Amino acid sequence: MRRPGITPGSPVTQLTGNMDYASTFAEIAGIPIPPSNDQVDGRSLLGLMHRIAPPSWRQALLLEHKPDPHGGGGLGARGKALRGIDEPAGPFELPINGDNNENIEPLLELRTGPYTYVHYETTGEYELYYNVDDPSQFATRFITASDELKTSLANWLNCLKSTKGETLRRYELASQSCPELPSPRPRARTPPDQCPSQCARKAAGLSVDPTER
Repeated sequence: MRRPGITPGSPVTQLTGNMDYASTFAEIAGIPIPPSNDQVDGRSLLGLMHRIAPPSWRQALLLEHKPDPHGGGGLGARGKALRGIDEPAGPFELPINGDNNENIEPLLELRTGPYTYVHYETTGEYELYYNVDDPSQFATRFITASDELKTSLANWLNCLKSTKGETLRRYELASQSCPELPSPRPRARTPPDQCPSQCARKAAGLSVDPTER
């Protein structure tokens, strides 16, 4: 983003997402968003752009990938065409082996500093990646991870997906801020050679990160 006072190429290491755009543009336009607003999930990025450290920032980010209600098969390709939207293909719309891969399973993903925790809603399977040693997320550690860690991440994910607005922003600050919720009994994700959609994208060096909430 270009703006007076922003150093070109300056990195932002905090967890951010596209839900932060609305709050950012509103602040740039001088339109205040009340902290108690329950229709706005994001936070303004303006301070981070100017290298002003906020007093607090989210420690977890919830990402979701859902089927396209307009017939996009979960990716939005057909849905966009039906609605006359002309834009470049997103990361979930790139072809693999001649298939446009429109059957990527619905998933919920929790990003924290060191971990990425993924829940495939249709199959009830889970993946867990340690991003420090495995930034490309090739080796899930769900089976070997401690029950305490898996329970904590599962509760945090369930907590965030059940809230919005000011409550969501508060729960993002720390897992301890979330009330304990009942979690389904998780099971490990199918080995890589048996999960052609997500793992094929990783093997091909393509992004598999959900980009839409």
